[in-house]
Amino acid sequence: MTEALYHIIISPVHLLIETVFDVLYDLIGNAGLAIVAVSLVVNVLVLPLYLRADRVQEAERAKQRRMAPGIAHIRKTFRGDEQFMMLSTYYRQNSYSPLHGLRGAFSLLLQIPFFIAAYRFLSGLALLRGTSFLMIPDLGAPDGLLAAGALRVNLLPVLMTLLNVLSTFVYTRGAVLKEKLQAYGLAALFLVLLYESPAGLVLYWTCNQVFSLLKNLVNTGGRFFCIHFEKKTEKTAKRAKMNTKEPSPRIHLAAALALTLLAGALIPSALIADSPLEFTGVRDALNPARYVFSTFCIAAGCFLLWGGVFYVIASAKGKRLLTTIFTALSAVAILNYMAFGKSPGVLSGDLTFDRAVTFPLSLTLLNAAAVILVIAAVILLIRFKPGIASAALTVCCVAFVVMTVLNLRNITNESCAFTQAPANRESVTAPEGIRPVIPLSREGRNVVVLMLDRAISGYIPYIMQEKPELEKQFAGFVYYPNTLSHGSYTVFGAPALFGGYEYTVAEMNRRADERLVVKHNEALKVLPKLFSEEGYDVTVCDPPFAGYRWIPDLSIYDDMPGVRAHLTDGVYTETLSGTFDKPREENRKRNLFCYSLFKSSPLFLQPAVYAEGTYHSTYADEAFPELFLNAYSVLANMMPLTEITDDTENRFVMMSNATPHEPAMLTPPDYTLTPGGDTPHGSDPRFVLSDGSRVRMDDTWGLQHYHVNMASLLRIGEWLDYLREEGVYDNTRIIIASDHGRFLGQFDRLIIDNELDAEAVNALLLVKDFGSDAPLATSMDFMTNADVPFLAANGAVKSPVNPFSGKPLDGRERKKEKQLVTSSDNWRTTNQHGNTFDTSDGHWYTVHDNIFQKENWERVE
Repeated sequence: MTEALYHIIISPVHLLIETVFDVLYDLIGNAGLAIVAVSLVVNVLVLPLYLRADRVQEAERAKQRRMAPGIAHIRKTFRGDEQFMMLSTYYRQNSYSPLHGLRGAFSLLLQIPFFIAAYRFLSGLALLRGTSFLMIPDLGAPDGLLAAGALRVNLLPVLMTLLNVLSTFVYTRGAVLKEKLQAYGLAALFLVLLYESPAGLVLYWTCNQVFSLLKNLVNTGGRFFCIHFEKKTEKTAKRAKMNTKEPSPRIHLAAALALTLLAGALIPSALIADSPLEFTGVRDALNPARYVFSTFCIAAGCFLLWGGVFYVIASAKGKRLLTTIFTALSAVAILNYMAFGKSPGVLSGDLTFDRAVTFPLSLTLLNAAAVILVIAAVILLIRFKPGIASAALTVCCVAFVVMTVLNLRNITNESCAFTQAPANRESVTAPEGIRPVIPLSREGRNVVVLMLDRAISGYIPYIMQEKPELEKQFAGFVYYPNTLSHGSYTVFGAPALFGGYEYTVAEMNRRADERLVVKHNEALKVLPKLFSEEGYDVTVCDPPFAGYRWIPDLSIYDDMPGVRAHLTDGVYTETLSGTFDKPREENRKRNLFCYSLFKSSPLFLQPAVYAEGTYHSTYADEAFPELFLNAYSVLANMMPLTEITDDTENRFVMMSNATPHEPAMLTPPDYTLTPGGDTPHGSDPRFVLSDGSRVRMDDTWGLQHYHVNMASLLRIGEWLDYLREEGVYDNTRIIIASDHGRFLGQFDRLIIDNELDAEAVNALLLVKDFGSDAPLATSMDFMTNADVPFLAANGAVKSPVNPFSGKPLDGRERKKEKQLVTSSDNWRTTNQHGNTFDTSDGHWYTVHDNIFQKENWERVE
């Protein structure tokens, strides 16, 4: 209940302050000036509330002054019950209740949510730490501007209090003693509360007091000036009375409720229902429907509570204007989400797209025209047919509730299916004491297949050039740059990587009498079953999309008793010091609501709302993407996760890791999880090889991909050194491959046409065989990631065949044929629920021999 009230009352104000600060800081570039500007903007926005509060308080004071003689007479004349009866009668005759005295506290009550929101935001803003402004040395700490020996006095809180007292003096002129004492007591309370607070917060509140003082001076002067003009002619008074007829609040309430249900319930629930486990998490295993509850509370606070406050205090004309605005906003939001809501890219669990948010000019203009027409229609309906507008909004509200309930049911069913699966629960280990899950033998043979999701093959030469120590760590490996994936997403590329050529996109489509999920699961079981039947001890970690679920369904291995399956992604995040905290959870709730605003905004505004995936959250400046941390923590803990034994048992380990999949800005030269970052620059020597070859690194998006690929290899390199130290490197075959790459446009020779950037289907392939410790070599042999099963089993298994079909895993004959590649973006397993892949959004290509020769590519139907 406390959290709900906070989200309803405080979160909208917090969101306003944070968004305004982020926008102004980007424009100004100075944190102190941004705080001053935020105070000005926020005070101007809420000025109507303060002015109305002042009018209410002034009216209350005037009524109390008029009634004061009568009240004094009754109290002097009567006693006991008789006095109570007379006072009650007198109050009733004057349409007054003692509770009306609370109106005098309206201005005070209004300050509380703004104070709490500003305190929560500015007192914890990392951006202010160590930042100076004017004579203030550090906005993130108490100012300590006055010093006398060891004694330091914070000057800003004192200045703030003086301004507060002066403003209170002006504001309470004519008030009773009780009100004055309350106001001055509040000023003293703020001094106590803020004396040891960061200077940035006190600066904000000081600016508020300056604004308050100016407002009170203007209001006082205004009342004095207008005292001569209080009388109105009878005609003017009659006209004013006619204009004060208030519109029915029904339409305004329906519009506010429609906005609340759309932005707070329908849009977030539809997003989460599309992939519930993406928002569930491995360790907490909480129902992601909780996010819908949070966003609904924030939306209710924005549109129902604060929108209602503005509506209540408004004049009749203001109420009509607000009703029209809210109705137009709701109609435009519905139009944008329902008719123009196609996703501009692949959205991650961190609510960031895999590409910049842009729209074709023609679509943007069409959307703008539709928005104008809708607004015009709303204005006409409100003016001439308000009943139709009210009925339409009510129907929309009912529809939103029904759709949200259906989404919530899907979310609950999906998340419960995961959390109640014994195989999944038992696989999660506690990070406090990491239990080894990767067994390797010193005396037997070990085969390790590691899939690095979305690893970019083309980065390898540049990474090795920048970090020569990696070449030594990867001694014994052969790098195959001319490697193909048959699709640019995991759902297309992973089955072939783990199952071989029978599980390419085209081959799976040929088996049209079987469900895709069955064929996908079968591909994930090919190597475990093959090695298990050969007598190997088999371990599987994080099989991608097992059961076609975001968090893999390990129960697919229940019929294979010799196979142990584990979930590691997201289990060890807390071991990364300082990277897992409560603000991350709160930031996701905030950003889900902002995502709803993004989806319901006109197309020309969406890039501004999206703000390159930050949604104007200042927390994004000090946090790494959660999905990156979940995966990176596994690679960072590879040593404690590995158990070295002295037995002679052969071991097979198959795992996937998504560290390269989640772009993040790390800090060179060590690419660590520390503040600092990096700047994209096309002429950076890191991205130019000695032969003149270069990788295009002109934007942050591409640079972040390079960072996470570098971080992946650095952590794996440390693990390889550990294997050498433990004496298990020579007897271990290691294959590192990716299911696909990414279309980043960084390699000119891989841009085939306007529809296909072959960087997206250029898979990483690094192979180290038993006993190999030669320098890192490069082979231009034509390979595909469907060669991985044969590379893993050849020589380690007597008969390397698919245990489900009996067909050889050797793909040499298959590679003589032209390879079929799909450019489809339809990657979600929820969309691939039939027997064949739906690739209608993309094209098919064939390629042979060398993917870097554009003439070897051909687009086919």
